[in-house]
Amino acid sequence: MYQQLSNLGYEITTQVRMSGYRIDMAVVHLNDRSRYILGVECDGASVYHSSPSARERDVFRQRYLESRDWKIERIWSRNWWRNPVNEIERIDRRIKELVRDEGVREVLEVR
Repeated sequence: MYQQLSNLGYEITTQVRMSGYRIDMAVVHLNDRSRYILGVECDGASVYHSSPSARERDVFRQRYLESRDWKIERIWSRNWWRNPVNEIERIDRRIKELVRDEGVREVLEVR
């Protein structure tokens, strides 16, 4: 995942710490290298096969990060193994969408 996103030209930082949590991968903002545009979380076999309470903690963790202005996308291992191209394209579209929406918001604020 890291390599494929890097091949698309994105700068990726792994294991980014945030309030006691670690975000698997964070994509450096295309227009502002001092911040991230998107966090990418990956589940491992242990999470995929884990108990409902572990999955609930994962949901809580994502909600917490999003409450601190992180945009988070998740790549499920099952989806990755079935169609990695689709997963990378989905993440690529999301990054571009976030950059575009941010640009529109900035233009509206200037008016």
